[in-house]
Amino acid sequence: MARIRELKHKYMENDIGGKIVGLMYRQGVKQSDLADALKIKQPTMSYKLRNNAFTYGDLIKIFNVLGLPDSEILELMKI
Repeated sequence: MARIRELKHKYMENDIGGKIVGLMYRQGVKQSDLADALKIKQPTMSYKLRNNAFTYGDLIKIFNVLGLPDSEILELMKI
């Protein structure tokens, strides 16, 4: 159990990119749409999604594009 506790952040860190991809799929949002919001190119957005390389500023912009309610944002930020 100690190992899981030690690696919990790493396990949960992997979920944010996957959750964003899932939200994108449900809402029909493309990587290029998010890339435009972040003022980056689509391959960079793909890299960020795969490697969870988001700043809080990035996440705020992504949440705005996805139109998430505050309750869902809070759930995602717990990750």
